Amino acid sequence: MDMNKGQKIEAIFNEAESLYNEAIGMLKEGKIRDATKRAWTSTVKATSALILAKTGIEIDGLKQLIVAFRQLSRKDREVEKRIKDRFFTQQYYLSGCCTYIDSREQVEEKIKETIEYIKEARRLAG
Repeated sequence: MDMNKGQKIEAIFNEAESLYNEAIGMLKEGKIRDATKRAWTSTVKATSALILAKTGIEIDGLKQLIVAFRQLSRKDREVEKRIKDRFFTQQYYLSGCCTYIDSREQVEEKIKETIEYIKEARRLAG
């Protein structure tokens, strides 16, 4: 049974929240690198769901996601105002390169903030 667009969006957001919860569990266990990977993946999932909701485009890969997100941000002032900068901040702190040079506290803070990003993306998705 195929899911309709709304069901796909909901499933992707639910997966993002599940990955976030895994990240928090890993953070509590002291597995900071694994937690950052999960938090970043949950950010990507939430962004993919938002793009699907707003444009109908199903994302296949990070490069496509970033291009589509930038295009969406240019067209949708609420997306630009509410989460564009947050997305790229999450990318900076969680995508791997900065877990080696930034303080652990900053990275942990960004992991914990991921849920707020997911909630805002869900709200913007309608």
